Amino acid sequence: MKKVVYTLLLIVLVACGGNNNSEEKKEVTEASLKADIKQMEDSLFGANSTLNKESAEKMIAMYKDFAGLYPKTKEAPDYLMKAADVATAINKPSVKEECYKKIINEYPDYPRMDVVKYLLAFTLDAELNQRGEAKEWYNKVVAEVKDTNFVRDAKVRLKSIDSLDYEAFMQMIINQQPLQ
Repeated sequence: MKKVVYTLLLIVLVACGGNNNSEEKKEVTEASLKADIKQMEDSLFGANSTLNKESAEKMIAMYKDFAGLYPKTKEAPDYLMKAADVATAINKPSVKEECYKKIINEYPDYPRMDVVKYLLAFTLDAELNQRGEAKEWYNKVVAEVKDTNFVRDAKVRLKSIDSLDYEAFMQMIINQQPLQ
């Protein structure tokens, strides 16, 4: 009986690919992952393409995987920014928050840090309705960011963040009503 079970197990293993052909194993290298990302970007963002949720989520995963596997490369924070951009397109603000925070925490010398900090504050405020944390980040923008437009916008929002959610704030701006 044992011999029959072992024979069946061996047949199943061989039939299911239990052998170790090198063709079946694809080593993920930095260059191969970059090439895969480029190929997927071309197919998703090309002139004749449409972005659907499933392909967008795959693109986000590839960007995040690259940053996780190769965190010391110059592309890692850029890919996290791209992941956040794609997350915007499919309304995934928590993914954006995660990407922005990872850039802030792991890439303090990132050249676009001003943008990252402002976008984190904005995402927390406008999309996640986490006004307390958004207020902290808007204050950091005012204190640390050099771009006057981001600082100006953060200061304007800080005037009303305690009394108005983002939607009400925008409605007042659209209607040209004075902020309280």
